[in-house]
Amino acid sequence: MFNQLQQWLDANPEILFTAFGILVVLAIFPKRRGVGKGKAKAKDKLDTVLHQWTAADVLTVRQLVQGGIHAFGGTGVGKTSSMNQIAAAIMRLRGSMLILCAKPGDREHWLKMAAKCGRTADVVLFSPDGPHRFNIFGHEYHRIGPGAGQVLNVVRSMMKLRNAVLRDDVQMSGDAAMWQKQDERYLTHNVTLLKFAGEDVTPFNIHRLAISAPRTEAAFSDKHIKQTYFAECLRKGMQCQKSAADQHDFDGALDFFGKEFVKMADRTQSSITTGVFGTLSLFSSGLARDMLSSSSTITPKVAIEQNKIVVVDWNPDEWGDIGRLANGGWKLMWQKDVLRRTVDASTTVSTIWGDESSLWCTSDDAEFLSRCRSHLGSMVYICQSLHNYRGELPGEKADSHLRAMLSNFSNRLFFALGDFETAEYAAELVGKELRAFVGGGVEAQPFEFKWGRDPYKTSSSFNQSYEYVLQPSEFMNGHRTGSAANDFQVDAFLVRSTPLSNGLPVIQVTFDQRR
Repeated sequence: MFNQLQQWLDANPEILFTAFGILVVLAIFPKRRGVGKGKAKAKDKLDTVLHQWTAADVLTVRQLVQGGIHAFGGTGVGKTSSMNQIAAAIMRLRGSMLILCAKPGDREHWLKMAAKCGRTADVVLFSPDGPHRFNIFGHEYHRIGPGAGQVLNVVRSMMKLRNAVLRDDVQMSGDAAMWQKQDERYLTHNVTLLKFAGEDVTPFNIHRLAISAPRTEAAFSDKHIKQTYFAECLRKGMQCQKSAADQHDFDGALDFFGKEFVKMADRTQSSITTGVFGTLSLFSSGLARDMLSSSSTITPKVAIEQNKIVVVDWNPDEWGDIGRLANGGWKLMWQKDVLRRTVDASTTVSTIWGDESSLWCTSDDAEFLSRCRSHLGSMVYICQSLHNYRGELPGEKADSHLRAMLSNFSNRLFFALGDFETAEYAAELVGKELRAFVGGGVEAQPFEFKWGRDPYKTSSSFNQSYEYVLQPSEFMNGHRTGSAANDFQVDAFLVRSTPLSNGLPVIQVTFDQRR
């Protein structure tokens, strides 16, 4: 039997080689039966498709949190109606959203979208006629967690809120920057005294402390000054039990008011207190005091943890600076709380949505975009042009902060643009390529009678240079802008840092407004 098998294998050697090959393959690539107990590998939720750009290109949750989306487009070109499709897809993820209302009709629009997406129960409407309150001013001081209650962080948050509203002082240099630093120092020592006195850190108490603080060295020994709110806070602060570090901070505040501030010139003192009172006035009157500086029924941290959709219905068209403060304050604190959270398997995506984004942009946006990926945070901004941003961010560093913010958006959409500067910026993002140019001409020769002579002279030229892949004019002209006249089709260019299905960082996409 064995001899017959040996003879058969000798006559058919290819069988032996085939069997040997199969054994080698099985050794290198073993069967994966039993891995995961026979269960297929779970799909990563970050690979969930939110939108189909083209037949071969998609927007996934992973790409959303890797820098968010920015959309540019002129007025009435269909950008907002097109972006609503992406907003609805994000809403269906059932994560948290912060929606900043820029126009009077935004409130009803977002409530209808939430109803269509089955998220009505998750909506928190933060509006002047609603029941909710959020102490934006004291959020950093009263929050719970590592780093909470640090005076410097509290004051920095106050100054950022101030600058979100009083845009004229944002990113200023020279004297404006110097006085802003002085205001910050004054507030820091003021809040320090309130902290150790056990007093609540509110605009009202900061103002009481400021107006009762002595202005001269002699005033410290005056009998009248001892009956003031400043003296009361000083006594409570001295009696408070403190660590060595706390004692150092308290002594620093005492030295500032008792040895430094009282020796300043009257004009210097007045300039500092005027700046501080200007900051406090944003929070200490009317609705701002009641809804933004008192207590909190909802905070960004709670909303994020409970996957709420917070609609901030304080549009600046109707509410002016208070509207800017409400929207800007929510956005600033939302960004902070997203970056503070720890991500696990149950963590959902948190998105900030800001139409007319020039109203809300700050220098903190670039930092948030660069770090939010690790915390499953994202941001979507919609704006008309670069000019809108520059009009809201004056100062020498405005352009650098703007470029830093825009460079951190990973998905950039350009609908039909209305200005050349934004179109040129879009063309620069796509880049340039080496192109060959061929030229030539025909020139008539001077008349000369000669048989066989060509009366014309021809010339040719060839050169190469780097030119835009897409010219700026292509971002301005030729786009469909929706409505019945265009069969409700809206065109845009999608620009990404990674190649798309066509091998380029840019591809044309189309939105159907009827979806």
